[in-house]
Amino acid sequence: MKKISFKNHLLILISFSFNLSFFSQESINSSGTDIIGIGGNLSYSVGQIFYDSYESTSGTLNAGVQQTYEIINVGLNSNVDQTNFSVFPNPVSENLTISSPNIIKSISYNLYDLKGRLINNGNLFSNETTVNTSNLSSGTYYLNLYNQENNKTQSFKIIKNK
Repeated sequence: MKKISFKNHLLILISFSFNLSFFSQESINSSGTDIIGIGGNLSYSVGQIFYDSYESTSGTLNAGVQQTYEIINVGLNSNVDQTNFSVFPNPVSENLTISSPNIIKSISYNLYDLKGRLINNGNLFSNETTVNTSNLSSGTYYLNLYNQENNKTQSFKIIKNK
């Protein structure tokens, strides 16, 4: 019987360990990163082929899948004098209409770009006010409504198309 040397044992062991690594978790991603902070770690990937889904009475979690969502009405909703505003059309191309079913008293608006720069402002004098957006570039804007004490009452995300 021929003895196998220590080098051969080591070579076989290393070869075997490399073969096992090919059977680990695998995914083909188009993007992703790891984020490390004081509160913990977060890793995400985009384009993952396989994932696990966990369901409970409070919802569903798809581990490894980035879930998208969009918030249209953001900020405080204190509704001065029980006034509920609506903004349409959204996305807008020419004119944006700010509407309320109730009579408006001392309501103003500010339109901001994504960098927080004030683009347009004015006052609402009737139940429907039209804001000209034809000179704006395509993109995302925020429309904030303020009461007479200059407190923000509602905020809307506006999408501008050409």
